[in-house]
Amino acid sequence: TGTIYQVQITPTAEGPVTLTLTDSSYQDVAGNPGRSVSATFEYDVTRPNIVIQGNNTFTNASPIVATILFSE
Repeated sequence: TGTIYQVQITPTAEGPVTLTLTDSSYQDVAGNPGRSVSATFEYDVTRPNIVIQGNNTFTNASPIVATILFSE
C-alpha cells in the first residue's frame, strides 16, 4: 500500500472548493510520474432558517400535521 498524506484547506468564501494535483506533480517510489486528479467539495457555513407551519387552531384530530420549511 502507499503512503497517505493529508492537507488542510482553508476556504475563503462559501461555494465549491477544488483540490487539484497536476500531471507529474508527484511520483511513486519507482519515479513514475502521477496523473492529474482533482476533487471538489462544497463549503457551506450558512446556518439554515426554519419555519414551522400549522393551522393554529384547536383540534381533536390525531395525528396533528405540521409543515417544516428549511431555507437550504
